[in-house]
Amino acid sequence: MSELVLSSRAAVPAAAEDLQSDRWSFGQDSDDLMLSHDMGIGTTCLRLTSTQAATIRALGAATECVRITARATRRVELVLVGKKTGIGLWGGLASRSDDAEGVMAALQKALGFAEQIVSEVNSLVVIIDRNHKVRRFNRLCEEGSGMREADLIGIDAHKLFLPASHQAEARAHIASFFEKGESYETSTPVDSLLGQRQIQWRNKLIRGSADEDTYVVCSGIDITEELAGKRRLYEQATKDRVTRLPNGLASRQRLEELVDLGLPVAFMTLVVLNYRQLRGMLGLTQSERLMKQVADALVQAVPADWMVSRAGGPEFQLQADGTRSDAELVAVGDEILSALAKTFMVAGVQVHLQAAVGVARFPDHAVTADDLEMAADAAMHAAMTRSRSGLQLYESRMREELAEGLWLDSQLREALAREQLELWYQPKVSLVDGTVETVEALIRWNHPEIGYIAPDRFIPRAEATGIIVEIGRWVMQAAARQAKSWADMGLSLRVSVNVSAKQVAHDPFLIDALKAAHDHCDGFIDVELTESSFLEDGLAARAFIESSRALGCGVHLDDFGAGYSSLGQLAGLDLTAVKLDRSFIAGGGDSPKRHALLTAISSLAKGLGLEVIAEGVETEEMADVLRRLGVQYAQGWLYSKALPAEVLASWLSQQRPSTAAMSDDLRAPVRTPGSTANSGEIAPHPTLQM
Repeated sequence: MSELVLSSRAAVPAAAEDLQSDRWSFGQDSDDLMLSHDMGIGTTCLRLTSTQAATIRALGAATECVRITARATRRVELVLVGKKTGIGLWGGLASRSDDAEGVMAALQKALGFAEQIVSEVNSLVVIIDRNHKVRRFNRLCEEGSGMREADLIGIDAHKLFLPASHQAEARAHIASFFEKGESYETSTPVDSLLGQRQIQWRNKLIRGSADEDTYVVCSGIDITEELAGKRRLYEQATKDRVTRLPNGLASRQRLEELVDLGLPVAFMTLVVLNYRQLRGMLGLTQSERLMKQVADALVQAVPADWMVSRAGGPEFQLQADGTRSDAELVAVGDEILSALAKTFMVAGVQVHLQAAVGVARFPDHAVTADDLEMAADAAMHAAMTRSRSGLQLYESRMREELAEGLWLDSQLREALAREQLELWYQPKVSLVDGTVETVEALIRWNHPEIGYIAPDRFIPRAEATGIIVEIGRWVMQAAARQAKSWADMGLSLRVSVNVSAKQVAHDPFLIDALKAAHDHCDGFIDVELTESSFLEDGLAARAFIESSRALGCGVHLDDFGAGYSSLGQLAGLDLTAVKLDRSFIAGGGDSPKRHALLTAISSLAKGLGLEVIAEGVETEEMADVLRRLGVQYAQGWLYSKALPAEVLASWLSQQRPSTAAMSDDLRAPVRTPGSTANSGEIAPHPTLQM
């Protein structure tokens, strides 16, 4: 309590009566201390000096007690209990200093108000002393714990509410807090009627005149639901919704942690190759259910210490810390591929998957998490291009291959838009009379900066990215235009175009494009399919063959015997010709086994009404053998490379075929621009197909 001697003059006289405590008020705009009733000093207000007014206005938000000695009609001492009550306003209760009961009543009323605030404030308030004993326990604490404040006073707060595992740490915090006196925040689990709750405490030291009057005021808020919400948000951000596996973000976070610690890491990237096709067939919901089955199969296939995550769509990532040998990684990869090779059932449909897996290690193949993911991706793309399903360990050259692949992806789209693609044509020569009635259209890419790019360099990328569909439509259109142009010149040549297995499986407008090309060139167009079309999508391949034949197009089965074909299945396909894979032709000579095989194929094809075309014929000896065995047509450098359209027309005009057997001139190697006479060595096969 501070004491003010206020030598004030009476502002308003009043009757002198002895009254008890009453209210006082004071404002910013006046130096008058207002009393609500006459307090026996002959006035209803006292006018203060500027110094006295400033002292009253110094009262803050906390209740204080001030003694005033005033001289009005008579000398009287007042006790003012009050604080700042508003903007520019102060007030409270006033009593005569000799009125002990009035003073106590005023103090009790002010303190009671403060006590009520502590009790009713919408946060947990616990006041404890330096011995950890409870001194206050507000209403919200009572409601949460089911305990009464009156029963807890003097009891150790830590033993009451904290698990044993947290008590020692909390005691250390309190001891340090009493020593340093710095406010701090902490989060602790607290047992309550609702179970264990997480409370965020803000602790502040309130010092009295003696150590026993020094307390810690702990103000807490329940953050259990907030933390649960954050956990849910984190889970949504780091878990795949469908598979409940960690997602790509969670995988990357763990990978970065391991790499930052310098720990060895094995990392795999897996992609389901035929996911797009399956999604088109099954729909989004069922294809996502299929990915859930894939996720479950992966978790079962790998050791327990491997983390399996879904990066998105058909792509999964697997990682494990620790040194892993190539043999161990191959074994894990084989288990994965075996698990995915089984038949999956989705909505009553049997599904067979094709998957590619790329494997890389830190620090053997990378120095950062980014590098490691790129290395695994490069290995995965290598696996994709080399087999339909397989595992590939990272090799240093793969990074360059992946970079080139990305370059090709972007450049191919420009090539298509800027007309950098060309069609060249290779004749199919009759082994009976040397005539040429059909040519095969083969694509070439004339890049403006680096010149011609070989088809085997860009066609696999076009298939992997799906742009082969657009390229395939362009090939049909360009081939049809050329056939029409030749027909207008009086040169009746059928043009066969290669159709990729990816086109058959994924282009819903393939038949429409073929019909448009067929109509444009009056039917002078045929198609060539590889046997891989039946593995990609057998139903779609058969439907395409039937539709092509209905249009009047010839259908050639390309690369026959390359590894997947069966002689028996020829009877069930509406084909017009089979093209023998060049592996049957290479080597020449008079191998009895080769002769027997070629004779059997030729006889079977003829029995089915099919023509037989041999590819890669490079020597006169091989041409004679094929003729004697009954093969009807041949392609190869013995006759001509693939030529630009105008060069082919000139080449055809120079040929002198006979009507019976081939003349010596025709059987001799034909010199074409850029070619040399055949020296007997088998030349590299230039007719790289789509």
